[in-house]
Amino acid sequence: MDRRLSTATACDLRISLSQMTRWMGVAICGLASTSVPAEASWTVRYLHPAGSFASAAYGTSGSHQVGQARIGLLHAGMWSGTAASWVDLNPEGSLQSIAFGVSGGQQVGSAHVGLRDHASLWSGTADSWVDLHPAGATDSAAFGVLSGQQVGFATVGGMTHASLWSGTADSWTDLHPSGATESVARAISGGRQVGYADLDDVRRASLWSGSANSWVDLHPSGATESLAMAISGGQQAGYAYVDDAPRASLWSSTADSWVDLHPSGATVSVAHAISDGHQVGYAIVGGSYRASLWSNTATSWEDLSQALTGSWGDAVATGIWSDGPDLCVSGYGFNNSTRRFEALLWYRSVPTPGAAGTLVIAGLVAARRRR
Repeated sequence: MDRRLSTATACDLRISLSQMTRWMGVAICGLASTSVPAEASWTVRYLHPAGSFASAAYGTSGSHQVGQARIGLLHAGMWSGTAASWVDLNPEGSLQSIAFGVSGGQQVGSAHVGLRDHASLWSGTADSWVDLHPAGATDSAAFGVLSGQQVGFATVGGMTHASLWSGTADSWTDLHPSGATESVARAISGGRQVGYADLDDVRRASLWSGSANSWVDLHPSGATESLAMAISGGQQAGYAYVDDAPRASLWSSTADSWVDLHPSGATVSVAHAISDGHQVGYAIVGGSYRASLWSNTATSWEDLSQALTGSWGDAVATGIWSDGPDLCVSGYGFNNSTRRFEALLWYRSVPTPGAAGTLVIAGLVAARRRR
């Protein structure tokens, strides 16, 4: 199977539309108990839209979250912190779609048009859809967006190329490094992009600064495979295969800066997103996927799954946004009661000494008393 299109393994880069359809229809195991306590200050918002058969949130920024809901077929969509705020972004003429990233009033993902996946850009409505698919490409998708730029991939001449756009198909910039057989850009921040490039039969975590010849190899010594999935400031997050298992990973722009975030007791871990010194993703503990948060070290690991109420199966954190002490984390989990995947939003507001902490999500003000 093409690893770029795989969906249910620890080394997933993206979720293809057809595979997501199959995956969201499969029930998976219940949560195993662990000895790690839940962070008491976490609150969970359940984002699953009414009438949907399944849903998942893949990114969050400010008061918005993006992802996908199965409404007949799979539709890209956006929330503003509540299930009722769901906005269907599936463009006219698209069979199905998915949204991966959100920032500054823009959303990115992919829409299935003319039997092909097209990199897509929205501005809050289905009618705002912009087709980023570059001329000559067969397939494309966008995963990250920031300050009017988008990143992802385009398949050109049968080869997958890491890609950068500035809001239009014609603005496409090829980031594919010389000698690579495949590359994908996964996230963008501060004029730099991260993802992976396959060179010398090894998948290597990668960093760019807007051009193919700016490529930096982040692959850590001793790893057999690595991938950078997120970037924030001078930090990058993702995973590296060490001792035949993926381990959540953190870099500071060089291969030698690699930090192993793999928590004690986990068999697999992956970091999907990063913001302001915090990383989120999942760790497999006792055979179950646990939505996870780190703060730059393996010992800082928090099990976000324990904040869920009711009976839940595997859960994954996919995106994070921070505003000082306030954190919002997007994700999804399998609801054992409804037997379906459902979009989730965790949030935490930490008061500063002597003052009340306040976090606003879609008109919801969560004020905490002074400690």
